[in-house]
Amino acid sequence: MIRQALEFMRDRLDGSLRQRFPSDEPRVAISNVVDRGGGAPAGLSDMLAMTLVNVERDPTASGTRPYLERAETSAAVMAPSMAINLDVLASAHFEDHYEDGLALLSAAIGHFQGQVSFTPQNAPDLPKGMQKLTTEWVDLDLREIHNLWTVLGGRYLPSALYKMRMITMQEGLAMGDVPLITGTSVRT
Repeated sequence: MIRQALEFMRDRLDGSLRQRFPSDEPRVAISNVVDRGGGAPAGLSDMLAMTLVNVERDPTASGTRPYLERAETSAAVMAPSMAINLDVLASAHFEDHYEDGLALLSAAIGHFQGQVSFTPQNAPDLPKGMQKLTTEWVDLDLREIHNLWTVLGGRYLPSALYKMRMITMQEGLAMGDVPLITGTSVRT
């Protein structure tokens, strides 16, 4: 579900940016900010990168108890669903055209500010199984930005951090079966 959520957001953002800054080439990629050698990843030149920097469980939206999924003759005990939040960094990889990177990042911020909530009603292409996906800006001070880029192993690029909420994980794996009550009787 993580991959589908990121691909959905990438496609939405890329479509928005390509309308505003016409191009035959994609404007957004899901990528690390650096490759294994510590350099810029191949193919990211003059693009906006979306990088997953954290996954956290949302305790307020996660299920806490198993539930029953009924079949004809039995019911399966299913593990509770778990809601997760993703912290996604949007960074501008424009080494030779710094101003263009700033314009693209600014347009991306405008895109996320303009539509913060996606549901099957307003986004029919929302991945199957997702009921709602929201994005919200995450404020970082200079120390936190420094720490984030240090952990990522890269040198700072103009960027913005967003929290994507309400991604529900439910693999549909049964924890066990229980028989159904099919009738009642009273012994006398």
